[in-house]
Amino acid sequence: DARLASLSQQYFGLIKKKITTSWVVPPSMTDSTVCKVMIEQVPGGDVINAKVTQCNGDDAVKQSVVTAIYKSSPLPPPPDPSLFKREFQLTFKKPDNQ
Repeated sequence: DARLASLSQQYFGLIKKKITTSWVVPPSMTDSTVCKVMIEQVPGGDVINAKVTQCNGDDAVKQSVVTAIYKSSPLPPPPDPSLFKREFQLTFKKPDNQ
């Protein structure tokens, strides 16, 4: 369903935006650094786990992303209950304004 796909894209965009606003990007983060993080939440948006699954950054970068995810809990609710995912992966790169 195209409507749900669009809503899903918006929903995960909102989640990423909330996390990015809480993210204190360390100086060691470069333009080529990419981190993939598996996030687990419960209904209501409380984050119960955040684990870096792949990252070419140092420990400070990895920890900064995980810290931002926990600081962003609870995550925004989905616009449609069917879009809720208990586990999902997000990819983080250096924000343009850093």
